[in-house]
Amino acid sequence: MKGYIYIGVSVIVAIIGIFLIYQLGSKQETLQNDIEIQNITVRPSTIKVGDTFTINATLVNNSQNPIYVDVSPCSNPVIIDSHVRLDDKHELCEDILAMHKVNSGENFTMPFQNSGDDFKATTAGATSVIVKLFYSENPQTIHSNTVSKSFSFMILDK
Repeated sequence: MKGYIYIGVSVIVAIIGIFLIYQLGSKQETLQNDIEIQNITVRPSTIKVGDTFTINATLVNNSQNPIYVDVSPCSNPVIIDSHVRLDDKHELCEDILAMHKVNSGENFTMPFQNSGDDFKATTAGATSVIVKLFYSENPQTIHSNTVSKSFSFMILDK
């Protein structure tokens, strides 16, 4: 009889533990789903080999809380494939922490130039970009969350 009680209690504890883990996980997942990147665009809209360009993306905060986005000049939020190189205009980048507050229900559009340097198209073809932003719910906490989105565009021959 004691064995059945022990098994019954163990099963109940396991079910409660799974429920709590699910609830905590779904709360974090809900926040991450409420923060998203939309409208990734390149400027100019038509890019040929040799052209320089920037990438713009809009961060949407549909969560119930304000978030703080890392907009530091030395952060590298864009991962781009081998069709592009960085056209260096600056030798040094002063790495300072810069956060931008995005209130609940607000959007924030950010141009990405990698600390003022332009992207330069080097090869024609389909080009892949991943925009990855770091944000937190607390301005003193750096990079506690990330959101990213992929984007493709064409680089044309001259």
